[in-house]
Formats: sequence, C-alpha cells, structure tokens
Amino acid sequence: MPQTKAIILIGGPSKGTRFRPLSLEIPKPLFPVAGRPLIWHHIKACAALPDLQEVLLIGFYDMSVGGWTEFLASTQKEFGFPIRFIKETTNIGNAGFLRKFRKDIAEGNPDSLVVIHSDISTGFSLLPMLEAHYKHGKEVTILGKKVPAEEAGKYGCLGIDSETQEVLHYAEKPETFVSDIINCGIYVISPALFNLVDEIWAKIDRDEDKDADFLRLEQDVLMTLCGDKHVYLFLNNSFWLQLKSAGMVIKASEYQLEALRVNPPSLPVRQSAQPQEHRLAPRTTASQPGPHIVGNVLVHPSAKIHPTAKLGPNVAISANVTIGEGVRVSHSIILENVDIKAHACVLNSIIGWRSTIGEWARVEGVPDFSTENSARGITIFGSEVNVAKEIVVRKCIVLPHKDIEISCSNQIVL
Repeated sequence: MPQTKAIILIGGPSKGTRFRPLSLEIPKPLFPVAGRPLIWHHIKACAALPDLQEVLLIGFYDMSVGGWTEFLASTQKEFGFPIRFIKETTNIGNAGFLRKFRKDIAEGNPDSLVVIHSDISTGFSLLPMLEAHYKHGKEVTILGKKVPAEEAGKYGCLGIDSETQEVLHYAEKPETFVSDIINCGIYVISPALFNLVDEIWAKIDRDEDKDADFLRLEQDVLMTLCGDKHVYLFLNNSFWLQLKSAGMVIKASEYQLEALRVNPPSLPVRQSAQPQEHRLAPRTTASQPGPHIVGNVLVHPSAKIHPTAKLGPNVAISANVTIGEGVRVSHSIILENVDIKAHACVLNSIIGWRSTIGEWARVEGVPDFSTENSARGITIFGSEVNVAKEIVVRKCIVLPHKDIEISCSNQIVL
C-alpha cells in the first residue's frame, strides 16, 4: 500500500492575534472544540488514512510551554503513530517547509503528503481525497467547496475544468468574481512536486530581508502551476469553517458536536476505551430528574451541574465547572474551573478559565457568523473574569483578570 505522511501547519503566537483573548491563555491550535483541541480533530482525520507514517506539526510555537508537551504525549499514545514538531526559526512562508524541511518530509519515502492548515474545522474524510489523488496521478489535489457567490471573494478561488476537475486558475481573494469554489486549505501532494517547487523558487525575485527558502503555497506555487495539468480539485460536501476569529469557535463547536452525535465514538483508533468526557450528554425533558439537556451538550464528568439547570443546544462544559441552581446555558463554551452562580444566564458566549458569573447575571452575545464580520457579536471572556450579581454583559470582549461590576454592551473591556 502507498505510504502517507501528514503535515499540519500550525503557525505561531504572532499569527493568532485575532484569536485573543483566548490565545493569551492557550495556543490557538490547542483551544478545545467540542471538548478536544482543534488540531486533535485534524490528527484524528489523518489517523483514518492507511499506512500513515507520521504527523509533522510545523510552526514557530515554543513547545516547552502552553501545553504542547502534554498534548503530543497523550495524542501519540492515543493514536499510536509518531507526531513530531518541527520549529520554524525564521519566516519561511507557508510553503517554505517544502524546501527548508525537505529531509524530514522525505524521510521514509512517503508516496504522498497530506497538508492541512490548522485554522479550519471540517467533518471531511481524507481517504476519498487521497484515493482521487492517486487516480489522477498528478502533483497536487486541493480540497474545495462551493460557497455563495457573494462570499467567494473572501477566500482563494478555484477556476475548474468541469469535465476533468483540473484547476485552471487560482485567485487569492479576487476583487471580481472568479468562481464559487474556494480553497479549503487541505492538500494532497506527491513528492514529484519538490522539483516543480525548486523551479518556481529559482525564478522568484527574493527579498533580502526574508529567509532564502521563503515561499507562499497559494500565491507562488499554486498560481504558477494551475492550468498546466498539475493541480486538481476534490470537492468537499461536508461542513467547513475557517476560524478567522475567536468567536468562530462557537460555530465550529456546533458543527463538531453534531458530528459527534451523528458518529458517536466507539473506540479510539488504537486504544481499548473511549474517555467518558468525550461523549454527549443524554437529552432529557423538563419533567425528567436531573439537568434539562436540549440538543447537543458535552459535559465533562468532573463538572457539577445543578439538577434544575438547563443546558443546550450547542454547549460544551469543561472540567471542574460548577453550574448553579436554575442556570441557563445555550450556544456557549464554558472553559475549565468556571463557576456560574444560581439563576445566571449565558448565551452565545465563551467563558474563559477560572471565571465567575454572579447570581442572576446575564452574559450574552448576538451572533453574526458571516465571514465579513467574523462572528462579531459573540461575548468572549479571557481567563479569571468576575461578573457581579445581576449584571448584564452583552456583545463584549473582556480581557483576562477583569471585574465587571456595572452592566456593559458592545465594548472591549481592557
């Protein structure tokens, strides 16, 4: 069987500024989406590929902080294949790894490379795309998705030969309409691309201030190769979302919780038991004893939920959370060690680690998930935010370690 290697491009701290205040506490790729770190979902998708040699994480995070060491150790144990981090020491662009780290990538002589941008959430299965790549036998397959024409210009757009699925033209965020098929940021690459990359690199006028291997995957490589029978499309019919801002995590969590409902976990790929914290809570009615669970709700077993609370739909409750009497939570992510006091209400919000919501307080967002507004309107708390009782916080972003003692709306609380 052909051998495959996966590469996840994770960026680094300076690339996650739009994810603040959440990225002040935890690296963006490790933020929990439906109870699991964002890139865990990518690694799980890779684990379904046959004869996967290893997964490489390429970026410029400091692996000694931020929970990376623990994540790598636990995820390798769970899936049973090597997961290695390769650190970028200079800015090499998002295709420079094809030159700078070629020795690591080519080690083991993989027949194909699956390359994934980490800032996306999707329910797509990689195996059909890999099979299509081997079938056409060319250098690159791009995962694409049809979107409304008015949204397409906010992404990389693919001009397609409808009969052969060859990508004839690539335009990065075009000002005029090119195509309603966009680039989803997932690629299958054959090692034959290396020679083409070297040819492209040799013809580029390089900036002396940049790394000698600096190269952009979309603008330099794809724009050059499209239309010459090197690049082909595989269409994605599953959900797909780019996490352009912190608020988009609410929508990503909704998608992943629904995927968890449709395909409930049985056993991890190479383990004998599924952790209890990654199962959806059973749905209940108001007449049944215990918390009222509506829709998809994920509750960590260490959380303490009052039997009169109502949770859901689209709610993820993390470890050591306390939910008091009569509390209502909907379309929200409640992070570790949060305390929500009696009769408080949390809607369309992300509540940061170790925060407290006082009695009868109301914390809510007004979601707008259009790509233009990037989930504007979601209320987001950084870590250790304390809201006094009977206070209303609406459509606000609150930085860590703040005490909210007066009601506020449409503010960034510094």
